[in-house]
Order: sequence, then C-alpha cells, then structure tokens
Amino acid sequence: ITMLAQQAAQAFNLKPKSGIEYLISKGLVEGDAGGVADFLFSNILMLSKRRLGEYLGGGKDFNRAVCEHFMSKFSFEVASLDDALRTLLKTFRLPGEAQMIDRILEKFAAIYYDHNPGIFSSSDTVYILSFSLIMLNTDLHNKSIREDKKMTLAQFLRNNREIDDGANVPPELLSSLYHRIKRNEIRMAEADQHESENVAFMAPTRAGWLEKIPESFVSRVGQVVKDKKRWFVLTDGCLYYFLKPDDNNPRGIIPLDNIIAGRTDNAN
Repeated sequence: ITMLAQQAAQAFNLKPKSGIEYLISKGLVEGDAGGVADFLFSNILMLSKRRLGEYLGGGKDFNRAVCEHFMSKFSFEVASLDDALRTLLKTFRLPGEAQMIDRILEKFAAIYYDHNPGIFSSSDTVYILSFSLIMLNTDLHNKSIREDKKMTLAQFLRNNREIDDGANVPPELLSSLYHRIKRNEIRMAEADQHESENVAFMAPTRAGWLEKIPESFVSRVGQVVKDKKRWFVLTDGCLYYFLKPDDNNPRGIIPLDNIIAGRTDNAN
C-alpha cells in the first residue's frame, strides 16, 4: 500500500468526492468509473464503510457507473440470496436514504441475476425480494419490536406474493430464506457497525470491546479485579479507548511505538 493510496483513502473518508479527485490528480487511477471501482474494492480495508455506501448510492451518473463496476467484482454464483446480501453488507454500510438504497440494490440485483440464471424471472424480482429480506431482517432482529409483533412466515409469504413477474416465487424458497434470516441476522462486523463519525477513527485497523484493567485494580492476593469494558480503536500506531462505540472523543490514548503485542498465559 503506497503513501499516496493511504492519503487518497483518508481524503475519501473525509469527503468521497475529494478522495476520487485526489486519486485521479495523482495518476493512481484513470478518470473512468472502472478504475475508481477497482481502487475502492482493492483498498476497502482503509475506507470508511459509511462513506463507501454513501458514494455507491450517489445519484450522479458517475456514481451509478462506479457502483455497477464495483458490484461486478463480487462472485455470487451458487450463493443463496441471503448469503449474497451478507457478503455485500459486510463490505459497506447501506445508507439511510431510501433512494440511495434503491440504487445500490438495483445494481446488486442485476449482478446476482446474471450469476444465478434460472432461479428468478428477472433482476426486478431479485431487487424486490432483496428489499423484502432487508426489511425482514430489521423486523426479526429489532429488539424494540415485541416478539408477538414480529413478522411471521405467513406474513412474509403474503408480502411477496406474485413478485416474480406476476408469478409466485416457490414458497419453499421463501420459507428457507425466512428461516435463515431468523436464525442468522444479516449484520456488519461490530467495529464497522459502530464506525465513529470522527474521521480520525474511521476505517480503523482494529476495533472492539476490551477489558481495561488499571494496575490499582490488582488485589493483594494477585488476582485481577476486572474494570468495566471499554471500546478500543487501533489506528495510526495508537490504541484509543472510549466509554462506548458512539463516542467521538477518546477517554485515553495508549501509544504503541516500539511495542510488540502478543498472547500470554497467566500463571496460576
């Protein structure tokens, strides 16, 4: 990974349009949608999942073209529709705006249909069912919705009646999708799900919950008394910790210069 690529990714995370302009001005990519999509897909670990979703869902012709090329990088052959959505939604975060989601799912549906001919009558069916599965996923796994109010299989089948160009998707296929979503929520990795609004902590090297144990918490008998969990973010050679993932300002910073981290077994 070159320094220019890192700088382009940082610029993208701050403002996607500026990041793309930087890429082109430095000759890292040609000014075409395919070259931009190649860079985004190849350097995805450095990119903000939120910003990437917003860019791919953009309404301008160039954004739409980049989204189409980006989707073509996936291989959805022999993948069930829910598994294809799982792969897609671990790559970037769906924007909150309905029109942006619509544009992304339209391109996704076209690729999935091309990779899996014969299952559905058209890409429109894939698009409608994908939207339905995302809504089902939210309904079944939203803790604020009471169990007796969650969508039933019968309701899901009724909601998707005659969506396959006027015909019904086989009920056994819909039933399988329903139960797979119910058993296994479609969700991003926790670190991406709680991505900070602060650009300094976007696309971290690693993030997650850890126990922060101050030295003063070691008891007289040598047993460690655990402090409360903290949300840690590793980026740019420093370990930052927060009280919760949505915090923008860290409660502490641990520099990692000249430090080697590894696992150790505590002696009994």
